[in-house]
Amino acid sequence: MDVLIASCEFLVGCGHGSADFNPYKYSIKKLFRLVEVQRDLRRSEIAGELYAQHLSRIACVSGDAKPFNELMQKIAGE
Repeated sequence: MDVLIASCEFLVGCGHGSADFNPYKYSIKKLFRLVEVQRDLRRSEIAGELYAQHLSRIACVSGDAKPFNELMQKIAGE
């Protein structure tokens, strides 16, 4: 039961807390599938953030900001 509640709370934290998207009313199958999708999305966001932080540290230490600037331009869609 704790897993179900934690899954619902995780989805609410990801924006599923409206009248149309209420994870407490989802079927168990849908709930776990959405948790899996949201977890994968969040994992890729965190990996991207860590990569950007790492490149910014390298740019600060080495003085070469080209890799960091290229990443930021790619993220911005330029």
